[in-house]
Amino acid sequence: MEKVIKQRILDQLFDDRVRYETIPGLKEHFTSLPEVSVEKNPQSLGELYEKDFKNLLGLKEDKTMKLKKEIMQEFKELSYKLECLSNFNFVPKPVIKEATITSEAFILNEEKIPITVARNLQDAPKNVRRELKSEKEMTP
Repeated sequence: MEKVIKQRILDQLFDDRVRYETIPGLKEHFTSLPEVSVEKNPQSLGELYEKDFKNLLGLKEDKTMKLKKEIMQEFKELSYKLECLSNFNFVPKPVIKEATITSEAFILNEEKIPITVARNLQDAPKNVRRELKSEKEMTP
């Protein structure tokens, strides 16, 4: 291995990586790009899709649609004001205090065995042990 390395040095056969030259004006290209706007669009995404869909179908907003929107907005404001006037003397029902727990005895009497444990694992060993039927079953 050492002979091969020395021979390559003498022959000047190096495995250097190929150097690439940078493209002139690359840095200026990226610095001249416009900055991205971070301002929030006043229209919601649904409204934008609706507008695009209407443009796709060829439906244009005419004066009657604008009048309808304006009338609906005024009606909402009027309804709100009338609702406020009709409930001006409204007295809400008094708040009823909810029941409170006075004793914690039910917490203390809780079982200590998890609910998901099988029934045969809940029994005590003396209750599980069966009686031997004959002396043959006993081991010496």
